[in-house]
Amino acid sequence: MTIASAPVRDYGDIVAGLSAVLEDRVERSASTTSVPAATLEDLHKSGLYRMRVPACLGGGAADARTAYEVVERLSYIDGATGWTFMAGANLLGLAGAFLSDDAVATILSDPRACIAGQVAARGKAEAVPDGYRLEGTFGFGSGSSHSSYMMGGFRELRNGEPVRTASGMPNVLAAVIPRESVEFLGNWDVLGLQATGSVDYRIPEQTIDAGFTWPLFTGAPRRGESFYRMGIFGVTSIDHSAFSIGVARRALDDVAAMAVGKRRAGRVSLADDPIFQSEYAQAEASLRSARAFVIEAITELEQAAAHDAVTQQLRARARLSASHAARTSVEVTSVAYRYSGSTGLRNGSAMQQCLRDLTASEAHVFTDHNSWRDTGSALLGSAPADLFL
Repeated sequence: MTIASAPVRDYGDIVAGLSAVLEDRVERSASTTSVPAATLEDLHKSGLYRMRVPACLGGGAADARTAYEVVERLSYIDGATGWTFMAGANLLGLAGAFLSDDAVATILSDPRACIAGQVAARGKAEAVPDGYRLEGTFGFGSGSSHSSYMMGGFRELRNGEPVRTASGMPNVLAAVIPRESVEFLGNWDVLGLQATGSVDYRIPEQTIDAGFTWPLFTGAPRRGESFYRMGIFGVTSIDHSAFSIGVARRALDDVAAMAVGKRRAGRVSLADDPIFQSEYAQAEASLRSARAFVIEAITELEQAAAHDAVTQQLRARARLSASHAARTSVEVTSVAYRYSGSTGLRNGSAMQQCLRDLTASEAHVFTDHNSWRDTGSALLGSAPADLFL
């Protein structure tokens, strides 16, 4: 399937041009459950949401470094905006790379098409002629308030029995479902990332065409550049890393900006406090080091994907860089918050929101404590060959 290619875009310049207006719209309130509609409209109109869609479908076919930098810059402006965007752009790009021609044509016919959801295997899909009868209940549908489709992961069954891959693992299908066929449970009440609206959702029993699915573990991209041969977790490593680094960079820049004028009565300014100077320098070094690790890991993985030479260790290194970025960003932002004093304490402050968003994101299954164990076993050569990284 081929659609006229989109014009070449400098996505970094696009984000830079939108930065001021996006910043002005940010609402840092516990009661805010979605990114402003005008912001979402700008992200669509600018072409950013389709920056990862394969070029043959008219998308931007962004490389790993570009994808990273856009999410990082949007997350610097606002964590919820960056998180919502990364989820939608990632899933729309994956759909463009893996779904059938007919499915892709249907989805992309809507210029505001957006996909939300997750691929954890919380559902089941029984094979039927030409498709699957499926159902499932899922969590964390980030960006679902404005999505036109939802994605879910489903264990494939035939005659009630699990279908297994060649390695013996249960076969898991990623499936894309129209919004009108999904029930949203409206239960997002959290400490951080409030404006992502990451509600749970239920996909009631229904039959879908097989073209709207692909095998999550074993499927090869039907179209697109080497970006998608990095693997779904390789691509996801880009997003989580960029989000973490972008939000932490905002916190560190903000505390540096307030340091000259911030002082307690009878004390030197924060900028002249030797204890702060030392801790700030360490935080700066830690964040820059984490970013360098991410760039190195995703670049190596993308280069290997271009030659069909992706290994478990390369995927593990990219995943590890994301987990390390998440943990380092929480630590760095904790330093910034500590020295921001009452400025960061107040509800509505960017500093407080940065810390809340990063604390929430580090708990994500992709970067939590289990990710360190899995990547460590892969790097040491002791992981099962079918460990999904």
